[in-house]
Amino acid sequence: MLEAGVRNSHLEELLDGVFSVDTIRIFRPDPNIYQLVVDQLGCDPQEILFFSSNAWDVSGSTTFGFRAVWANRFGQAP
Repeated sequence: MLEAGVRNSHLEELLDGVFSVDTIRIFRPDPNIYQLVVDQLGCDPQEILFFSSNAWDVSGSTTFGFRAVWANRFGQAP
């Protein structure tokens, strides 16, 4: 599903990777999810920019050490 979404949006050339929690059956904000990305990309957490529309997801990713962008689509309070 993710690969089709990336392909249909023509984003293949813009992304370094697409990762799914489905591969390890652990869900965010478990730190092992964020570690999966670090391991797959072979870089430090500070080098990763994480986008989400979920405040809890941004909180989990920044606690792990990612830089994050919260796409606050619904105008939620911080």
